[in-house]
Amino acid sequence: MPNYALIDWIKRNKDTKSEAEIKADLLKKGWKKPEVLTALDVVYRDGNPNKKKSKGKKWCCIVNVIVALLVVAAIVVAAVYISRFAREQAAELVRQAERNKIVGGSEVWREDVKTQTYDIVGRYTYKNEGPGTITKVEATVALAQTIAGRQEVISEEVTPAGYEITTDDLGNRYAKYLIEKEVKPGENYEFKLKYRIKTNVFKNHLGACEGEQINDFLGAEQYLEVDNEEIKKKAAEITAGKANDCEKAEAIYNHVGDHIEYVKNEKDERGGALEVHEKGQGDCTYFADYYTALARAAGIPTRYIEGAVYTKTKDEENTAKTNLHDWAESYLPGTGWTPIDPTWGEKEYSRDNHFSQADGKHIVLTYGRNKEALDNKYFINTKYWYQKSQGVPKTSLDDKWTVDLVE
Repeated sequence: MPNYALIDWIKRNKDTKSEAEIKADLLKKGWKKPEVLTALDVVYRDGNPNKKKSKGKKWCCIVNVIVALLVVAAIVVAAVYISRFAREQAAELVRQAERNKIVGGSEVWREDVKTQTYDIVGRYTYKNEGPGTITKVEATVALAQTIAGRQEVISEEVTPAGYEITTDDLGNRYAKYLIEKEVKPGENYEFKLKYRIKTNVFKNHLGACEGEQINDFLGAEQYLEVDNEEIKKKAAEITAGKANDCEKAEAIYNHVGDHIEYVKNEKDERGGALEVHEKGQGDCTYFADYYTALARAAGIPTRYIEGAVYTKTKDEENTAKTNLHDWAESYLPGTGWTPIDPTWGEKEYSRDNHFSQADGKHIVLTYGRNKEALDNKYFINTKYWYQKSQGVPKTSLDDKWTVDLVE
């Protein structure tokens, strides 16, 4: 039983003395230790001598629970990383198996690397240099297109409004205008294209180059003198001893890079395969013309491409006047249409990067060297009417394209 007299004494003194001091005083006064401890427990711990110990146990339990939760979280995170690592290793084993097939030369393999997204703005600004006033403008403007496995047009803005969308037999898209407005000497009229486009980066491993071939994109046309004797002779010479169309296409690609010097076209000359064959120099139009004509002469279906490019290095900037560019695609057995840029492959150190590969920097606008919808012009064609009494107006064109990588 607790000693209530002792308890009462402790209560009267606990405001002025600590528990330890009270305990010492009581023991000095002759009180028995068990009675003192019991009384102290009643006053300080509601009669529970284990109250402090219980509190300690409570905090210990909380700490144990926290530690257990942290351990479980660590195990879960480790399991996620281990699972991801296992999946990556399995995928790498599959890729390695595919590579082993390629080494054997029996399989075709497209290695998809990544995608890239660009914001693209193109402006065609015409200035009426006079002396007459323009009264009406007819224009056809080439538009970008979505191409399965190559590029996706995410958004498109075309100004001015009031155009009609048309397509041709190659799948090219155009904005067709008929604008009735006066453009006086010194004034401008402009067409603006704004896109966001996602491109695919991939490498084609050509394997044994076996399979059916198509019969299109083999003939001669303006600037592609496939039936010229010199062109045919050179194509036969380059491809002599090559086992298949893939080897022939690569041999022609290497020949163009080795024998044609890149020179900027300052006079907006029209190009042509025969001309560059004779001169040995030219810009991207000439490079694409020459490769396309030689490939067709060797029996490899090849189509000419006009588009925009993202230029990042100094060499690329040197081959792009306004970020507009020309290159080609050849149809190779077992693979299909595969991109080939003989201009950017001119330098030996970059040659492996532009044969049968898509670097994601090339954005296709149109297929075909001579497009009837554009009256065989590049990217845009305009006609205008004018007031005859004032004289025939002359126009100048400033075309500016920007291609920015979306981070």
